Amino acid sequence: MHKFIRRVALYISEGYPECKHLVETNKELREPPDEESWREKKRISLGDNELDRLPDSPDCSMLSTLFLQKNLGLENIPPAFFEHMINLRVLDLSHTGITSLPSSLSILISLKVLDLSNCEQLVELPSHIGELVHLESLDIHGSGITNIPPRIEKVIFLKRLWVSFGNGNDAQDLSFNYEMISKLSSLEELVIDLKSPQQLTDEVVENIMKEVATLRKFKRLRVCFPNTIVDVIEVAPMTVRIRVPDPRNLPMLKSIWKNGPLQPGTLTKLTTLVLSGCQILVEVFPPGAIQLLREIRHLKIEKCDEVEDIIPEADVVGNLPILPKLEELILLDMAKLSSICAAGSLEWPSLEKLQIFGCPGLRKLPFNKGDVANLERIEADEEWWRELQCQNQEDKEGLQKLCIFR
Repeated sequence: MHKFIRRVALYISEGYPECKHLVETNKELREPPDEESWREKKRISLGDNELDRLPDSPDCSMLSTLFLQKNLGLENIPPAFFEHMINLRVLDLSHTGITSLPSSLSILISLKVLDLSNCEQLVELPSHIGELVHLESLDIHGSGITNIPPRIEKVIFLKRLWVSFGNGNDAQDLSFNYEMISKLSSLEELVIDLKSPQQLTDEVVENIMKEVATLRKFKRLRVCFPNTIVDVIEVAPMTVRIRVPDPRNLPMLKSIWKNGPLQPGTLTKLTTLVLSGCQILVEVFPPGAIQLLREIRHLKIEKCDEVEDIIPEADVVGNLPILPKLEELILLDMAKLSSICAAGSLEWPSLEKLQIFGCPGLRKLPFNKGDVANLERIEADEEWWRELQCQNQEDKEGLQKLCIFR
């Protein structure tokens, strides 16, 4: 909820005592409301105060939302505090001084959102975190927990995880527990906080990518540095975008596919693939992969300086079509690109648009005029086109009629 809207809603709630909300935010409270005030409430907000204690076991079985964030003096939660909150769905303890979570947390079987961000004194999750069987979102970034806690593998419905890796700036300080990622079978989004780009080495990136590649429901990998957020992977229906807006933040991505063949049902329905700024990416399609990616319609690769070939020669087998549904191919700013298809000319029955800029080493197209019956336009630099080699001058003249020069 937008902060302004939430403030208005809380302000209105404060004016109606009969409302099922208890709102006491930003009032410098040192003592919590008495236990009777908690009874029959559906939402309670006590954030941004000076609380240093909570009631022992308030009776609030109807409570669905509890905000206790920004009470820095709150270091301990009574053991039975959550005992009567079986319907709690949202719990915010961020920016508090808590050092542990009580055993009664296991009662919260309906909890979906748990925010423990910036709880700097909290260094581990309790063993009973696995009892939160419906938890979907867990935020522990900025806390004393600096890896992916092994105990969360039991939280089988977790969809979103936000974590911090390491406290220092050196990659040697990091301990990730990578193997936990692939065990979170429902995970859709992973957000990682790092202190500096230097922490994100090639080994770190490779291990993370290898783990998320096994997750069928995964949609986004986001890396956060101070003042910078990088969406490394975004997966929408039938679309994958891998991009690095600032190469200094993620320079070491060498491969985007898990080692070995793609499994049926993973990316075989992919229609759009975008790779941007992966400066040492060397392999777009490993051997065998492209034959399974037959639904791709839009392929864009830019600023991937180490890529020399798009389609490996080993994938051109007999008369099997390569990317038979590809409609749009965009190649931008790749200094070492020497061929689109290492095997030479192929038939591209669906290709409608080709855009090539900043690829000075690319001297041949992967088709002749008769191989691209549906091609409507070629966008390129005129100087590059003059140096282009075609099978014969007639082919080049025929294709030139489709060119739009810049």
